[in-house]
Amino acid sequence: MTTEITVPTDTPAKLTLALYLLPPGICCNCGTSEGLSLANVQLPTADFTGERALSISLPHCQRCLGTALSLPPRLGRTLSFVPLFFVISIPLVAGALHLCGLGFKDSPELALLAMTVLAVAAPFVLFRRRPPKFSEQTSRYQAVRLKPKKSFLGKTVALQFKFTNSEYARLYREALDSEGARAIQDAEGVVILR
Repeated sequence: MTTEITVPTDTPAKLTLALYLLPPGICCNCGTSEGLSLANVQLPTADFTGERALSISLPHCQRCLGTALSLPPRLGRTLSFVPLFFVISIPLVAGALHLCGLGFKDSPELALLAMTVLAVAAPFVLFRRRPPKFSEQTSRYQAVRLKPKKSFLGKTVALQFKFTNSEYARLYREALDSEGARAIQDAEGVVILR
């Protein structure tokens, strides 16, 4: 489950503030405060003009450091495995039909349906629904995701952060709602560093 926070970024100051306020004190994946290091994370975004990545530094503990570079599976990448799993499902379905006393010639529709269901379901189960490696982790992949919100003309007006760690998201929301952050947002272009 993810927590979504949308931050207006229609000016450079708001974009800088949105990135500056990401909490540095806990691991963005598991939430521990021990053994942290900043990992340079490429948050990919895609639209009709192509793929881009926003490079930011996020805190990760040593156990979760591997997830910083692990991109979450996308629908297109997952579906690209359907032909492979279709071929793999042929002997499985043939074996199942043989156990039932049937063959491909006896029920080609059933065989084709079973192979199609296996070919589509297997990549989703194996790639998109994989649990984290460790029980403390909230994701096997990058714990912070990014989706730009664009205006009708294609200009980015907001960033939607998706956090798999609800505690990290809560700390980020508190930082955004703080009086200092609101003052910077109101000042339009004036960024005051703490």
